[in-house]
Amino acid sequence: GTSLFRARFLPDDVLVFGSESKGLPEELLAEHPERRRYVPIEPGVRSLNLANVVCLALYTALDRAGLAMPDNDGTYTAHPRAADDVRPAERVQRVQED
Repeated sequence: GTSLFRARFLPDDVLVFGSESKGLPEELLAEHPERRRYVPIEPGVRSLNLANVVCLALYTALDRAGLAMPDNDGTYTAHPRAADDVRPAERVQRVQED
């Protein structure tokens, strides 16, 4: 995987999180290993809880994709390299719920 802080994000990216106890299903992780991201933490720190990781990841993704945030007046622009990534919509299948 890639550190959350080194990853590129685009406006139509989707963030997926597993539960704190079980994480994501192995089959999902195996399907897209190149899209995995992690939050680097200091050695000896057990983990961050899921709520903290979601908050950190969402803020980082919004910031990197140049999307409007509540206090953004619209003058903030996307990271210069954000357009270099492949649009995930071209590679990810939509799952239909029953």
